[in-house]
Amino acid sequence: MSASRPKIIISASNAKSTENALRFACQKAKANDLMIELVTVIDTTSKEYRIFAGVQKSLQAETRQKIEAELDKLA
Repeated sequence: MSASRPKIIISASNAKSTENALRFACQKAKANDLMIELVTVIDTTSKEYRIFAGVQKSLQAETRQKIEAELDKLA
């Protein structure tokens, strides 16, 4: 296994400063062969998150059903 390259970690948000930080990080990463890792914080107590989590579960279930149907055809 090869050693991982050093990373620049950017805290992502909707702020204009995120765009500037990402632009700067991209320039530095390209010049120095670094990786960029974006991190963000999600408020799991918010109503919006709970709605999204429900949608995600539905999409996962639907995808699983489609994959299982395709596997059944191949069996």
